[in-house]
Amino acid sequence: MRQTSQCDELMIWYFRLSLADDDGKDESNSISSQRKSAADYCKMHHLRGEVIECVDDGYSGTDFERPGFQKMMLLVKNGNVKTIVIKDLSRFGRNYLEVGYYLEYVLPSYGVRVIAINDNFDSESLINGTVGLEVAIRNLMNEYYSRDISKKISSAVHVKKMKGEYCFGAVPFGYKKGAIKNTIVPDPEAAKIVRYLFSLSLAGLSYSEIAKRMNTEGIITPSLYLARQGSRKNYKPAQFWTYESVRNILTNRIYTGDTEPYKSHVKRVGTDQVKQIPPSEREVIQNTHEALISREEFEKSREVVKITKPKKPSAGSNSILTGFLVCGCCGGRLTKGKAGNRFFLCSNARYQTDSGCVAVRAEEKRLSALLFRAIKIQKELLEEQDAKLRQEMSNNNSRVLALQKELSSASIQEKRTLEKKMRLYEDFVEGKISKEAYMSGKAEFSTRLEEIKMRIALITADIEELNTKPITGEEQSRTNEMFCEITEQELSRDLLSALVEKVIINPDGEVEICWKYMDEMNMEEQENEQGK
Repeated sequence: MRQTSQCDELMIWYFRLSLADDDGKDESNSISSQRKSAADYCKMHHLRGEVIECVDDGYSGTDFERPGFQKMMLLVKNGNVKTIVIKDLSRFGRNYLEVGYYLEYVLPSYGVRVIAINDNFDSESLINGTVGLEVAIRNLMNEYYSRDISKKISSAVHVKKMKGEYCFGAVPFGYKKGAIKNTIVPDPEAAKIVRYLFSLSLAGLSYSEIAKRMNTEGIITPSLYLARQGSRKNYKPAQFWTYESVRNILTNRIYTGDTEPYKSHVKRVGTDQVKQIPPSEREVIQNTHEALISREEFEKSREVVKITKPKKPSAGSNSILTGFLVCGCCGGRLTKGKAGNRFFLCSNARYQTDSGCVAVRAEEKRLSALLFRAIKIQKELLEEQDAKLRQEMSNNNSRVLALQKELSSASIQEKRTLEKKMRLYEDFVEGKISKEAYMSGKAEFSTRLEEIKMRIALITADIEELNTKPITGEEQSRTNEMFCEITEQELSRDLLSALVEKVIINPDGEVEICWKYMDEMNMEEQENEQGK
């Protein structure tokens, strides 16, 4: 949200609400409450100006990679911010060292004033420009609070799971949320589909055969059903059943009325890496909700699948094209199966025989030759473009080099000045110099830093100006060099990995190559069209 007024200064109102804040039910910590506190404070203290709100709703304070926080810091680094207003320091963050670093070094270096309303903290009134002991202790307590609340939440969720409550996020297909919190009840329409799946499995059909049958009969897929129910937004649902979608349902014990509280565990605290627990080792809590099938039917279904799945493991095609070919009809991957097969086919065609996917096929030998010819043509075009680029770059290369040396020198001066300013602060803290000497030196270093920053900004602007206009820059030059170094006499996987993003095969046989860089052929065609 932006509020504009006669702009005395640019302010940021930063709000954060984590899932740990009582699931958002604590009104004192809600975004609306934080917004009201900021508005009331600015009105009371006559702080006027343009306001930019940066919001992180549902983010932990221990992680500083929050989108709202990163947006705020980008504005700060651009030099557009004079004041940051937060409800309290815990909204800013709950990592003791990180918060202290931002308050004492980062934000002051950009001349940004920080106001934490509930903590009576205003960086403008700090003694000697340093954070006091009280604030440091408060930041430390915020960090310990975050760790403690995280443990308590994990423990509370564990207890709920072990009681059979449903605390797993999305509700599985076939069920819907119950009237009582943390319960699930059958969804009549979806439950009918789930039962039908199990009946087909018990009849001896394999996962692939079931998927094909479901598509032939036009039965809606789980993701499409949930999308139509409004359960999933900004999400592209699967239009037809596949081996995986069938398997996910037929191997889920939830449909027996039992719950497996933990199917995986975190490998290491603080990471998202998880390790799956083998089904035989998982704990099972029985009768937690209404069953859609019996336990006997579930176990029998699994046994039938084992019997009807005597396929031997395939050694794979070992084709250099594997992983690059995409169906132009459904967007699925093309596979070749055995190494001796000539054609790549859409892997989803087997599940939906009346779709355009059936017509999508690519002969490996012919497609490999086509791709290699396309790469050679790109190389020739880029060699011509590269010659022009090098000629243009040579005209201003010496000027850029001189500016870069000047920029490097200025950066070194900035770093050394910052180090001197830091040592001055340390000498003051250790009692080696008086307060007057510290304030005088600090002012001198601050003035010097402003001059250096202005110099760096001017040099950077000159360099950017020289590197624009028709010259495309070093990145394009590196791409050209990569093509010019091609010496292979035939297509290789390394060559494809370096240059090609994907290859789309359409039902009419048309091939579309998506490069990992700007397609020079298309660019040249566009320029020719514009010139006509």
